[in-house]
Amino acid sequence: MFVATVCLLAASAGAAEAWAQKAEPLAQGNEPMAQNNLKLIQAYFAADKQHPPSTRFDPEIPKITVFWKSAGLEVGDRIRVVWVAEDVGEANPKETKINEKTVMTLMRSEEGSLFLARPGGRTWPVGKYRVDFFINNKFAQAVKFVIGQGPSVDVKH
Repeated sequence: MFVATVCLLAASAGAAEAWAQKAEPLAQGNEPMAQNNLKLIQAYFAADKQHPPSTRFDPEIPKITVFWKSAGLEVGDRIRVVWVAEDVGEANPKETKINEKTVMTLMRSEEGSLFLARPGGRTWPVGKYRVDFFINNKFAQAVKFVIGQGPSVDVKH
């Protein structure tokens, strides 16, 4: 069974603001920025805030971070983030939920980051993954990434 750790981190206001001003939805294979009754989520993946955004990661990478920014929320709205292994071969059944975290908004526009740590003493199972965002239990957006050998695919933001 594939087990990983997910943690909530507060994004630094300056770094998150800088990417949010230039952010676009991720490249092909990812849903565009979603609208949920005028409530929006933008997100991208990176190893950490010192690395560029990417949609492909090496199986040896220690953690993968999803950075997100929302707009149009009400104070008290709940953002639920669900990490899913879409297809990782025989490592797990398709569409396996890895972990999830829910945060309550304190402002109309929130930003933050969550990371998923590699399973202890192992590499990431090669395959397709995604993070589903929900606002008040309504689907808002799916953002996808791949674990596999090969060149990293940097995403301009």
